[in-house]
Amino acid sequence: MQESDFERFGHAMYALGEVFGKDMTGNLIELYFKALSDLSVEEFERAANLAIGECKFFPKPVELRERLTGTASDMAAAAWECAISAYRKAGYWQSVIFVDPHIGAAIVSAFGGWVGFSESLYVLSDEMIRAKQKEFEAAYRNARREGRKVQHLPGHHETTNRNTVSTWTRDKFGPVYSQPVYIANGASGHFVSATFDRSNAQLIDSVQGLLEAATVKAISPVVRKELRSAPDEVLHPEEGREILSEAVSGLALVRRMPDERRPMTAEETAERIRTLRQQAELLQEEECEPIPF
Repeated sequence: MQESDFERFGHAMYALGEVFGKDMTGNLIELYFKALSDLSVEEFERAANLAIGECKFFPKPVELRERLTGTASDMAAAAWECAISAYRKAGYWQSVIFVDPHIGAAIVSAFGGWVGFSESLYVLSDEMIRAKQKEFEAAYRNARREGRKVQHLPGHHETTNRNTVSTWTRDKFGPVYSQPVYIANGASGHFVSATFDRSNAQLIDSVQGLLEAATVKAISPVVRKELRSAPDEVLHPEEGREILSEAVSGLALVRRMPDERRPMTAEETAERIRTLRQQAELLQEEECEPIPF
């Protein structure tokens, strides 16, 4: 909320006071306004209306927030599902940017990063993954409470590029290269083309710019055309074709998820194949130098 919303916010607070028999003071309204300033005034009004129908006593700020987002435990469980969804779409290889930066902070705290998170889902037993889920959810609640934020988590390709950049030959190529990054937003997400510096393999594009690109166009046909004409790409073409072929035959990239030890359903397989085909379209059609990945 902005300062210009204060008057409208105050009217809603007075309405809450009338319903619950609470005397409103200027100090109380200011305290609630500061505590809930991350909400829009429309969200606050919706939370106030829900509180009128659900609460027995005048709601505290956290109770108003919970009308919209659920409890802290609900939010942590939803954050875990978002991370799992991103893993199913982006896998071990691609870098991920989370719209909710507290998810990234929790992954770093509980797993060390995206590569560690992905590897854990693949190799740990179901029981151990459930234990790590609890650790993640606790880390997520702490991240929200402490304001810790990490949005960009490098995948295997980006990590390898950073570690091997000193060995690259650059005479034939320009100062930058592109590779897809997955933007994770709840259970949904999009791949966008991100620009990296060839001298150090660091992301050049701003995270905010990539988030805006994901909401506007995701991977549009124009972007695909530009990527196909790029001098190098995320994977060597042969590797990309091999991954897609294995996925279509149901032999690869079927990661064991925390709550199941079974083949993917037909719907899950179709969704995975669609995602891999999207990634494959980002690969250069012609032969190219296999580094950077």
